[in-house]
Amino acid sequence: MEVVASVTSIIGLCCSLHEVVRTKYKHLRTPTRSIRQLNNLMHRLIARARGVEHEINQLQHLMGAESTNFCNTWLKQVDQVEREVCNLVDENGPHRQIKGCCFICSRIKLGELVEEKIQDIRELLETVPDSKDIAIPVSRRGDILPTTPMMENQTHKLTFMRIWEFLFDRNARRIGVWGMGGVGKTTIMLAINNSLLNNSSEFNCYLGGDIAVKLNLTFKETDDERIRALKLFHTFKRRNKFTLILDDVWEPVNLENVGIPVPTVKNCCKLVIITRNIRVCREMETDKNVEVKVLLEEEAWNLFKDKAGEQVLSNPNIKSIAMDVAKECGGLPLAIVAVGRALRDTTNMREWENALEELRTSSIDTYNIYEVVCSRLKLSYSKLKDDTRRHCFLYCGLYPKGHLIEENELINYWVWEDLLQGPSTSVMKRKGQMIIDELISACLLELKIENGVRFVKLHDMVRDMAIPILSTKPRCIVNAGIGRVKPPIPPEWREDVEWVSLTRNDVKSIDFSPMCPRLTSLLLQYNSFEEDISHHFFDNMHGLKVLNLSYTGISVLPVSLSNLENLHALLLSHCWNLDKVPSLERLTKLNYLDFSLSRGLTELPQGMEQLTYLRHLDFSYTSIQNLPAGLVSKFTLLEGLLMLGSPMIGVSSVRANRTLYPVIVEEIISCRNLSLLHMQFLDFEDYREFAKLMKYYQLKELKLLVGFSESALLELSEKTSLAICGGYERSNVSEDEITALIPRNVEELIISQFVGMKCLSLHLWNAMYLKRCQVKWCPDLECIFESEENNLSRLETMHLSHLPKLRMICGKVVRPCTLMNLKSIHVFKCNSLKCLFPRQLMDELKSLEEVIIINFWYMEEIIEGERNTNAEDSSQAAKVFLPKLQRLELYHLSSLKSIYKGNIQCNSLRAIAVVGRNALKKLPLGLFGVEAGQQISLSTTLQQILCHNEWWQSLQWDQPEAKNLLQSYFVDCDKRNVAWRHAGTSLLRAAVIYREGSILMERATIS
Repeated sequence: MEVVASVTSIIGLCCSLHEVVRTKYKHLRTPTRSIRQLNNLMHRLIARARGVEHEINQLQHLMGAESTNFCNTWLKQVDQVEREVCNLVDENGPHRQIKGCCFICSRIKLGELVEEKIQDIRELLETVPDSKDIAIPVSRRGDILPTTPMMENQTHKLTFMRIWEFLFDRNARRIGVWGMGGVGKTTIMLAINNSLLNNSSEFNCYLGGDIAVKLNLTFKETDDERIRALKLFHTFKRRNKFTLILDDVWEPVNLENVGIPVPTVKNCCKLVIITRNIRVCREMETDKNVEVKVLLEEEAWNLFKDKAGEQVLSNPNIKSIAMDVAKECGGLPLAIVAVGRALRDTTNMREWENALEELRTSSIDTYNIYEVVCSRLKLSYSKLKDDTRRHCFLYCGLYPKGHLIEENELINYWVWEDLLQGPSTSVMKRKGQMIIDELISACLLELKIENGVRFVKLHDMVRDMAIPILSTKPRCIVNAGIGRVKPPIPPEWREDVEWVSLTRNDVKSIDFSPMCPRLTSLLLQYNSFEEDISHHFFDNMHGLKVLNLSYTGISVLPVSLSNLENLHALLLSHCWNLDKVPSLERLTKLNYLDFSLSRGLTELPQGMEQLTYLRHLDFSYTSIQNLPAGLVSKFTLLEGLLMLGSPMIGVSSVRANRTLYPVIVEEIISCRNLSLLHMQFLDFEDYREFAKLMKYYQLKELKLLVGFSESALLELSEKTSLAICGGYERSNVSEDEITALIPRNVEELIISQFVGMKCLSLHLWNAMYLKRCQVKWCPDLECIFESEENNLSRLETMHLSHLPKLRMICGKVVRPCTLMNLKSIHVFKCNSLKCLFPRQLMDELKSLEEVIIINFWYMEEIIEGERNTNAEDSSQAAKVFLPKLQRLELYHLSSLKSIYKGNIQCNSLRAIAVVGRNALKKLPLGLFGVEAGQQISLSTTLQQILCHNEWWQSLQWDQPEAKNLLQSYFVDCDKRNVAWRHAGTSLLRAAVIYREGSILMERATIS
């Protein structure tokens, strides 16, 4: 068997050698024939490659297509093979002379190489790209688009740079760009598009228009939305990275439904949405949003000059008017360009004056600007969801140009006008707030917040768009804030007029009776009405729902007022001459009645008991003497009762009839819908009875004055506020009673003149919502917070004054987070207080922004030092961190030796005041940082140090150069009338005058 196997192996080996020899002999005999075959195949391959390239060129020219990756790879392989074949033929041409053994080897090697290249060419011929693999019908990286060059203004530059930054932010995949119509959103994005293309960025860029057209993608008529979306999706996917800019988006777009790949960090794609409504950005889940704002005044003027031409500058008189014309455009680029072009090179003074007048009165048809500007803005109006929102928006046009409209007031008008439908007032008001938010999002209203109060306003050009609509549907007379002294003439008061606004003029009288049966709102506030109004004025206004005569000098109301049976709101606030109101018996639908600050009124109108739909009654600061028994109980729907400063319930009249008092209180308490109550009690006993019965928890707004004059109301700023003065009645007020007298939901508390109260926190165990607290003139008070049971985590402001026995703010045991939100503490004349804060409390005061301490005899330190440290060695004291502290003011602390024995780090500190004699030698406030090389640098936001020059010179510094670094911030308070720059952000100005050992501080708000 072994012999057979050996013979078989030898035979196999011989066969293999025979095949190798045969192949080598073949290469040796026929190299010329093989090379000829190679050349023929190569020519065929080159011809096919040229055909493919020609087809690609045609598709690129006709459709803007690009070759596929497969096609590009195939063409590269053809080029490579062609080079290799050329080199092979050149190196082995007929000129090459090789003899002997080398000749044989060379011929064999040549044959092998030729055979290899023939095989490569055959494979390429078998894989020639067909039509569908040659190119894909996509556009180039994008198109350079024509655009108006942006002016050199900072507003647009900053917006451009923010968007540009987000485009290259890896985590910002969806970017929202929003702003009102005509503000320049598209202009900026056109510039973004062109910059992306010009700067050879990594993105393919497509802006606006039909996306399929931009991608040169065609659909068949039989393709449904799903198939079209699928085609669009695959087309985008083949483009790899892209930036898609969707312009003029009015409603949220579902990307998957239309075939746009969802941008992610992984696929490196970007989506930019340009819209007028921030709601669209939110619902499309944008990562970054950029608001395009109107131009600043100087920028607007520069743009206007460019459009109006050099003639604007040549005549000083025209230039002055032209500046006013530019201001009327409200910084809106579209309006500035349109008005500037309409007046370009105009030298006629009269034309400029007419243009200014027309802009101010919103009559801008003369220069065809309305079609250019307002038609663009009107799109935002027409895109609102329904007529309810459109009517709510138009109602804002009844206010004067540029007027700030308080949100609550506006919503009330909508409710009274029946523009909002709902089962209750609270539901309607929530709907009104939602509509305001939508109008702000749609850039039809601008939000302004002043002193914590929310206002809205119409941009001037948006109002100009609204006024022509108001003149047609609904038909309105809008003459607000234009200086009229006479009302519109009778023919203007047509039967189809629905709203009339003559507010903020100087109309002196109305002596006719217009026929306006459809009139629902009549706004006459802020007019003098020196000669009153015709008694028949309301005869033909039976549909009137809202009548506002507030802030007028009217003394006698028309008798016809009594016939307004559909009236919902009657506003007669601040009518300084008004002393009597006609009968309201027939006004059975009235739900809002306001007499506040009409001090001439001494009695309520007749027929009040018929107002069973009344929801709001305000007679604060009037002279009304009597509130008839049983009247309030008839107002079963009453939600708001305001009676501060009125000499009736809770004042002297109650003393005269003590038996009547519980009845009146019970009537008020019986109003189950009551959520707003303003009352004043001059008698402490009256409030004691009231507090026992009143269910405070149902009140959303509560302002109570007990024992205080009405001026104390100016100190109350929160919705639920109590100012209570004990009047030093030791025997009549027990400790438990004080606790019961403080409402559970109180947000602001002023306590004064309580004898016997030793610890405030014992009476605040249930005041979990307290934000502001003021305690003064309590002679026995020793401690503010001591109990572990207190949780005053919402407390933001604390003012303490004239507390002679106060020895500590917080005791040794305080519940964690008790003062975690405390921002401001003011302490005045608490002479037993030796330190302000215990050391263990400092970890709770991370929100503290302001500390002001005035007139202390015995205070030795602000923060109590550790017991194991001394004044000379502060290295062992733990560092205190106050990251938000901005102001530290210390006045007349004669015994003060130390702010803290350790170091305080407060990098937000802006202002320091140390005034009066003291023993303070150091400012351990972490004002410096140490750089490389042990060089110190100012590490805070410090702006000013107010102190005496003598004290400043005596300060001791750990670093010798520290004083020089701070010298420029020093302000000498020895000089009279020193101007003290407020270093905070609240724009307050404090003037500090040091005179004869006393300090006078005046703070006034400035704009």
